Amino acid sequence: MLTLKMTPRIQLGAVILGIVLTQVASAATVTTAWTAGVGTQDDCLALGTEGVGRAGFRPNVSRDRQTVFGWRGEDSIVVRCIADRDLAVIFIYTRQGRDNDWLLKTVQDAYRRLPPPPPPPLPPRP
Repeated sequence: MLTLKMTPRIQLGAVILGIVLTQVASAATVTTAWTAGVGTQDDCLALGTEGVGRAGFRPNVSRDRQTVFGWRGEDSIVVRCIADRDLAVIFIYTRQGRDNDWLLKTVQDAYRRLPPPPPPPLPPRP
């Protein structure tokens, strides 16, 4: 069994590592989900385009007509349509990670043919 004596140097290193990992972990968020009942490939792409647009992203359909991409600055939403399996797989990347739940609900609600949810509250000002 390996034992490690906690010297002041090791303790300081552990604290610094903890701070760095906390900053890296809070820097970006990735959310993945799927939704069923997407209809045909064209239906899936149309609903994905609608959902990505509702979320405030600029939607684009890939040339192979398999995927909807949406960009908002450094943030992105990708919806992969797999109509022969009746699925849409949703990937969301946000740099700040504050509104991923709302973004996911917005895209999924387009597939459920529901009106868009209200936007998330703005973060408090310092």
